[in-house]
Amino acid sequence: SDDLETFLVLNAKTFAHLGTPRPYSEDDVRRLDAACRQHDARRMLFARDETGRVYATLSVVLDGRTAYNLVGGTDPELRGSAANHLLLWRALEIAHERKLRFDFCGSVLEGVESFNRSFGAVQRPLFEIRRYGSVTARAAGGLRALLATARRPRRARPDLRGEV
Repeated sequence: SDDLETFLVLNAKTFAHLGTPRPYSEDDVRRLDAACRQHDARRMLFARDETGRVYATLSVVLDGRTAYNLVGGTDPELRGSAANHLLLWRALEIAHERKLRFDFCGSVLEGVESFNRSFGAVQRPLFEIRRYGSVTARAAGGLRALLATARRPRRARPDLRGEV
């Protein structure tokens, strides 16, 4: 389904339930959604009951190699339903059907992090902070990083343009 307004309401309820401000604006979500829709690069998933009540929602962004679990929401009154599990499972199926990697995109929220791990996600740092005391040490660190990148095995990447 493509009901962005329903998505935004449920996403806002989620952060209100957590007692934390949403780290992005509705305008940010609208702009990102418009750009992704223009390139057919997103899937908006909803878990609804037979009356149409929305239990959970998930937005997945796709590129030619990866499906990204971007952001979602769960109705705080219906948190025990495990609807968010169903949606993440469906997102994993979409990635598998299209032969895409799946990036859980992590979170600093402990509950989200443990939820992702329950699906086998492995936490990886997004950045490292290093301090080098000399030009020689800085050059050696840069060389190490370059060699580590060069040693990574390269996987064949399917050309899925137009199929996502």
